[in-house]
Amino acid sequence: MLNIKSFRLEIKMTRNLNLIAVYLVFSLIICFLGCTKKDKNSKLAGTYYKLGVLELEEGAKEDKTYKTALEHINKAIELYNKPEYLALKATLLFKLDKEKECFDFFTKALEAKPEPKIKMDILNNKACLLAQIGLKNNQQQKVKQAFEIWSALEDDMDYLTPEVALVNQGNVYFVQKNYELAKDKFKQAIQIAPNYVDARYYLAIAAYEAQDLQLAKNEISTVLYLEPDHQGAKEMQNILQK
Repeated sequence: MLNIKSFRLEIKMTRNLNLIAVYLVFSLIICFLGCTKKDKNSKLAGTYYKLGVLELEEGAKEDKTYKTALEHINKAIELYNKPEYLALKATLLFKLDKEKECFDFFTKALEAKPEPKIKMDILNNKACLLAQIGLKNNQQQKVKQAFEIWSALEDDMDYLTPEVALVNQGNVYFVQKNYELAKDKFKQAIQIAPNYVDARYYLAIAAYEAQDLQLAKNEISTVLYLEPDHQGAKEMQNILQK
């Protein structure tokens, strides 16, 4: 396998912890329109949520950061039991190695009847955590559950980025050293989103590991065409030219 840090594949949670942060910034604006007690609670809960997200964006990726963010999220949940808050708490609990509690809160988030788009993002994050735990502990049942969720997301009209579900599946296959299946998933993602740089980059890596050097060269060239400053692609191009 390539021993270059920038080549490491990761199972991707939806950007910015489920794109929930972006959604909530918009929601916070909406909150200012009301003045009832419920609206005030909603606004204050949104503020705590935003503080939690900012802590994650600006703090070091360590337990202290996750615990501080979790404190903010707990305050948000006390005021307003919103699916997005519950889902973020689940993710933070996972970061703190509290797996059972983590999945309990994913269940609570889904039972709170989130909007369809948010529900799809929550499911994607749940699948990511299932896969990470399954791969880490060699628990194939959890990996299987993750694939079942991703497969369902691919066919759900409310999930706007099925290519991400495909890339996640490809990354799991890659970690399992099943490079041909990884290639297939990355190719499917590219068919949906031809300019998806990560999918092409990961396809190049999988192709390299599968000794499909021409495909690897082609994909790295495409990555650098789409994103000329892509450091990982530059490093891999140097390797492929040797």
